[in-house]
Amino acid sequence: MKFFKPLVLLAFLLAWTSSQTIAQSDYYYSDGKKISLFTDRSSVMVHFDGSVTADALTNLLKSQPDVKSVDYFSHRNQAVIHFTAAQTGPASELAARLGLQAFQVRSAEYALNLDDGYQMWLTHQIVLRMKPGLDLFMLNQYLDGEDVRFFDEAFGNIRFEVDDVTQIVDLANTIQNSGMVEYCHPDFYAPVTRFQDPLYPDQFQMHNTGQSIDGFTGVNDVDI
Repeated sequence: MKFFKPLVLLAFLLAWTSSQTIAQSDYYYSDGKKISLFTDRSSVMVHFDGSVTADALTNLLKSQPDVKSVDYFSHRNQAVIHFTAAQTGPASELAARLGLQAFQVRSAEYALNLDDGYQMWLTHQIVLRMKPGLDLFMLNQYLDGEDVRFFDEAFGNIRFEVDDVTQIVDLANTIQNSGMVEYCHPDFYAPVTRFQDPLYPDQFQMHNTGQSIDGFTGVNDVDI
């Protein structure tokens, strides 16, 4: 493996150290631009501990008087809790008020909204792509001691698992600003409704109607 130049690595370490002393950022980067984030206290995502089967816990949550609905995702062992009104206090304390025990919960974090009101929730991962000629080895070695670990890589896209969900946005922004990556941003969960995407008609891989994309005409109903 190739190693980063010491000066580049030092610059990253200094940037990372400074990020530990500030609050969670109110923006992230997408396509090189800052995208504003707004905390939405009307819902919270709870990531359950891996040893807990959360099916029964969702019934407990639904029985709470200020809970409007609960969306449980068994394949990820997480739930989005929607409230009848905005909540107060840290999301981590909110889980206890809902009747959840500390050993049952890995994390709890409020929703984040885009400026158009689109609602998203943080997972425990960040996604990045290294710049050509730069290697992940030294970065991975440093982050491994900070409760941040390499998760997987596919087609040049790399995911890191972050234990402290409250540090994910800061960490992603710090890596983005390091100059070592083409992009780096938090991995979000967001609800997607079929046909809601205004660009859906152009997404031939989702629904091929024989549309012409970049001068090439597809074959009707040849979907991926």
